[in-house]
Amino acid sequence: MPEIDKSINTQFLYNQMFRASEQRVDTTLYKHIHRLAPAHTLTLDLESKTPLLKQYWHLDADTEIKFDTRQEYYDALLHHFETAVKCRLRTAYPIGVELSGGMDSSGITGVASHILKKKAVV
Repeated sequence: MPEIDKSINTQFLYNQMFRASEQRVDTTLYKHIHRLAPAHTLTLDLESKTPLLKQYWHLDADTEIKFDTRQEYYDALLHHFETAVKCRLRTAYPIGVELSGGMDSSGITGVASHILKKKAVV
């Protein structure tokens, strides 16, 4: 895209090398190219050349979920964990896993294996 200004953002480059923790999340290596904020989409109306930035999700930190038993909390966590893993198994390519030996990567691998075995049987 020759019409895009590809000037280098020297502050970004400096921050990446020396102060990565201070890097703004919307910046990139290019001065005039920015990252989208998490949970946002950018749509360009081709006729008017107008960009539309839309937030499609936000964290609701105020709603508190209450269950009657500990088992209901376990079941809800397992449901959401399995759903998250299942979403990431949709691919046209072979699936691979990098195990760190921690609980998270081992848990994800175990759930993925269980889901894929059930899928193969069906």
